[in-house]
Order: sequence, then C-alpha cells, then structure tokens
Amino acid sequence: MHALLTQEARGQYTAEYSSKSRRAWTRRLLVASAAGAAAWFCSAAHAEVKKVAYPEVKVTIDNAYKPDAAFDQMHAAFAREHHEVFEVLIEIDTDGHRSGIRPDEAALLDVARVLDAGNVRLGGVLTHAGASYQCDTPAALRSIAEQERSGCVFAAERIRAAGLPCPVVSVGSTPTALSATHLDDVTEVRSGVYVFFDLVMSNVGVCTTDDIALSVLTTVIGHQSTTGSAIVDAGWMAMSCDRGTARQKRDYAYGQVCSVDGTVLPGYLLSAVNQEHGIVSHENMLDGGNGRRFPVGTRLRILPNHACATGAQFLKTLRQLIENPLLLVY
Repeated sequence: MHALLTQEARGQYTAEYSSKSRRAWTRRLLVASAAGAAAWFCSAAHAEVKKVAYPEVKVTIDNAYKPDAAFDQMHAAFAREHHEVFEVLIEIDTDGHRSGIRPDEAALLDVARVLDAGNVRLGGVLTHAGASYQCDTPAALRSIAEQERSGCVFAAERIRAAGLPCPVVSVGSTPTALSATHLDDVTEVRSGVYVFFDLVMSNVGVCTTDDIALSVLTTVIGHQSTTGSAIVDAGWMAMSCDRGTARQKRDYAYGQVCSVDGTVLPGYLLSAVNQEHGIVSHENMLDGGNGRRFPVGTRLRILPNHACATGAQFLKTLRQLIENPLLLVY
C-alpha cells in the first residue's frame, strides 16, 4: 500500500496509491503509540489494540516497594467501573538508549512483584532497541538485534524463576525486526515502520529509497530571486520538523525531492521549511536553474525522514486509507 500524501491549495489533503504496493492487512491486532490512536482504531477501524505505548502506565515505588496509593486507587476504580483488568508489561532497557529497567537490575523483580500483587495483570516484558537506528552495517544490525532479543528473554527468565507470570516477551524496532537471525523464546515482534519505510531506514540499510512507500505531493509556487531555489507548498506542517537523518551518514535535510512519478532527483533536497512553505535546492550549490527545471506549477514528491512524523500530519488522509483502501486510486 503506497500512500502518497497530497497537499493541495488551501490545505486540502487527499491520498493516492502508486504501483508500489505492500501486503494488505490480514489481521487487525495492533500496537498503538498513543491513547488517542488506540481509541480511533477501536471505534473506526474495528481493530483490537493490544498495547498502548504512551501514556505509559507508571508505578511509583517507595522504599518499601509499594505502589503509589492514589494511582492504585484511580486505576482500580476505573477497572471496576468498566469491568476491565489492565495488562501491564515492564519495559526493559536492552541498549541504554532511552528508558526501562536493565535485564539484570534488582529493581526488575521488585517491580514485577508489585504489579503481580496489585490490581493489574502482569503481562510480561517488552523492549525497543532504539540504538539500532545508529547502525548502518548488516553485522552491527544483527548484533543489536540479538542484544535486544537476549536481554528481553533474560529479563523474562528472571521473572519466571521468581515464580511470577511472564507470558509475553515483546521485542522490536524496524531495524532489528528485519535483521534478527532468530527469535527464540520471543512471543511478539513489533516491526515498526516497515509498512512505509523512510529515509532514516534507508540510511540504516534495511531499505532503499525505492522501497519508501510514503511521500508528500507538493507544488512549486514560486522561486527565490537571489538563489533561484524553488518554493513549494509543503513546509513543516506537511513534512514535520523531524531531522532524524542529521546524525546519520547521509543528511537529507527535510526530505528527498523526487519527480511526480517518484523518481529520486539526486542532490535535490527540501533544504529548509517554514510552516506552509518549503525550499527546494541542490545540496552542493545554489542552483540558479531551479526556475527552469522546476517552473511554477511543477509537482514534486518529497520522501520523509520519518514516516511516522510525516504521516501524523495527515491523520484524516490516513484514516480514509484505513476505512476504505479502494476509495482513492492512483
């Protein structure tokens, strides 16, 4: 499914398909990144949301390792009212990248015991090897994938050895999901942005720019008189301000410029963005020929640094795609 996010005049958005297609959804069991997204998927897409990453369920532990009383009472009352029991997974830090408990940390069992004795169901452990985004060789990707898997499995084994339940062992980031050599003892892989891919993933090496299945369609609306750079109607409101490639081996500024048919135009980048405007220029020079190459009215496509951030700018379009994938055809 190649979603092409199209910005028309006055902020009207449509979606199109191209011949780059991916396997259609066969299951609607999802992991959502936010509560709002989870609520929409449940109501509009008739999907079951298995996990919500944010807001995280946090347990405050004092010296006696007791959960915060106010929090405990709040979610217990909600659970009673709605006849629900929250399943909670413990986040494991397998790469020192962001958050979680280290697999060998003493606090892991303390937290597991608190959860098991509380008003929730201890569902298991999960991890996200975000450090994999800084890898760019197959060997490094295989190594971080195994580090992610083995660390999360070890945490689960410690919890089970303490006599506590740990049915779920959930791992995953886009690079590690596509680079793991085996997934022994893992019950779930969260495969990230692989449906669309993006320029960050291209730099990591798990896809090429031709594999990127999401772009923003934009129109040249003018030129800068001093540099000749083209002005387009896609700024950070369309692309987001994500600069994830800035720390990688290839910096794509705010996006890679393509012709309207999706062909990459080497060297041409979305070099700067304002709210509703973007600047298209050549990375190695002030290209005074942009006016001739990209006259007013020219339509271009911009590949995003981060598909999640760009897609979030077009929630209405993405909802249309989910509700009726055959509604808009390229």
